Amino acid sequence: MKRSGPLHSSSSYLITFFIVIFFNIGLVYCVRQVFQGEEVSVKEGLGYSVEKVNVTLAWSALAATVGTLLRMLEERLGFIGQLVVGLTGMVWSLATFFVVPILAFEHIGPIDALKKSADMIKKQWGEAIGANFSFAAFYMLGYLVAIAFAIIMFKVHHVVAIIGAAVIIILIHIIVSSAKTVFITAAYQHMQQASAGKFDQHSVLEKLFVRKNSGKRF
Repeated sequence: MKRSGPLHSSSSYLITFFIVIFFNIGLVYCVRQVFQGEEVSVKEGLGYSVEKVNVTLAWSALAATVGTLLRMLEERLGFIGQLVVGLTGMVWSLATFFVVPILAFEHIGPIDALKKSADMIKKQWGEAIGANFSFAAFYMLGYLVAIAFAIIMFKVHHVVAIIGAAVIIILIHIIVSSAKTVFITAAYQHMQQASAGKFDQHSVLEKLFVRKNSGKRF
C-alpha cells in the first residue's frame, strides 16, 4: 500500500484540527457563560466560533505543520523516530493544554497562545498532567466497553457487533473530549481568578494545583 505524502497528511491534519478546534472554541465559550451564571445556546456558541474562525485556522495550520513534521520524522528514523515523536508529543500535549481557551478569550495569535499556555503549565503543571492521565483512563475504559460489546454481539451478528462497537467508540470520544474541554476551561478560569462554577464551590481545582518548586498542593 502506498503511503500518503506529506502534503496529503498535512491537509488531513489541517481539516481535522480545524473541525475539532472550531467546535471546542464554541464549547469553552458556552462553558464560561455557564460558569458566570449566564444562559447560553448552541447557536450562540457556534456564532462565537465563527467569529474566531481566523485564529482557529491559523492555529490549525500550525498544529498540522507540527503533526506532519513529527510523522515524517517517525517514518524516516524508524524506532528512534518513534521514541523522539512519542516524547515530543507528550511535551506538545502539555504545552498546548490551555491553547483553546486562550485562543477563545484572548486577542492573540497562535504563537503567542502557545507561549502563554506553556508558561501557564510551567507555573501550575499538576492539573495538566493529572488530567491527561485521568482522561486517558476514561478512553481506555470506553475501549474496553466497546470490545466487550463486540465480543458479546459477534455471536448474534458480526455486522451489528462492528457497527455497535464503532458507535460506542465515537460516543466515548465525544463525551470524554467534551468533559476534558470543560475541565480545561475551569482550570483556565481558575488561573485567571475568574469564576469556574461548581468547580470553585467544591475546591476541586485547588486540590489539583501543585507548586512547582515545593511539590506541595495549595
